[in-house]
Amino acid sequence: MKIFFIYIFILYFFVILILDIISFIKEKYKQRKQYKEEQKYVKYESIRLTTYSESETNLVLEKTAKIKEKELEREKNQTNILNRFGIYYLYHLTHKDNLENILRYGLQSHNLAHQNNLINVDISNRIVNTRRKRRDPIYNRTIHDYVPLYFNPKNPMLYCKRYIQSNIIILCLYNGLIFERNTLFTDGNAASDKTIFYNSINQLDKLNWECIKAEYWKHFVEGTRIRCAEVLVYKKIDVDYIQMILCNNNYVMNFIQKMIKKFGYQHIIVKIDKSMYFDFYNKSKYVN
Repeated sequence: MKIFFIYIFILYFFVILILDIISFIKEKYKQRKQYKEEQKYVKYESIRLTTYSESETNLVLEKTAKIKEKELEREKNQTNILNRFGIYYLYHLTHKDNLENILRYGLQSHNLAHQNNLINVDISNRIVNTRRKRRDPIYNRTIHDYVPLYFNPKNPMLYCKRYIQSNIIILCLYNGLIFERNTLFTDGNAASDKTIFYNSINQLDKLNWECIKAEYWKHFVEGTRIRCAEVLVYKKIDVDYIQMILCNNNYVMNFIQKMIKKFGYQHIIVKIDKSMYFDFYNKSKYVN
């Protein structure tokens, strides 16, 4: 009887052991299955997110490419417009003694330059300056709030200063300044009541380019006014926009080169170009 109970106990023990083993195997199988499902999900999410990221990146690249394409097209159109009217530079006339302050502080409007005491030699006409206190009809600013540039520097203003033109330098500036915001251009001297102001590049064809580009303005109606057609850049122009400086003698050229070297603006070309200045003794060609 005692032996019987021992066998029963041993049998019970083995049954319990087998059941535990089966339960353990089931649990492991369940865990393994769950792990595989989790890994499958993680892999799926990773692929999904990666695909989404690539798609998003492609979309950004596509948009960037379109923006660059539009920008290049815009620049191409602008270049075509400038070439059409022969606008390769915009010009500013000044005395050589003003160059140091220009290279140090930039090319500033009449008001700003005088406010900051940057004008060493003022070559502007006092009577004309009084008229330039008038306001433009587009932005309602005084003409003196703009930096004045010319389409052609060989004009009546330079002619009036022909007796000191050996000391006058011509700054040749980047032609794209005409596309800048707050920039205006005119069909003649901005001081004249007859002059019309524009701010759309599509209106460039309203200017009398035959007179502006001619060798002489004497035989054109209102030639003196028209020849002084201007581009007006608001407040200030950075030195980086100055691409070349012209003069008509070696002394001034050496002076300019020393100034450029002093301030490190090696991108600025310096040239003597007597064709941009007047024949001192031949008055009859230009007087209107």
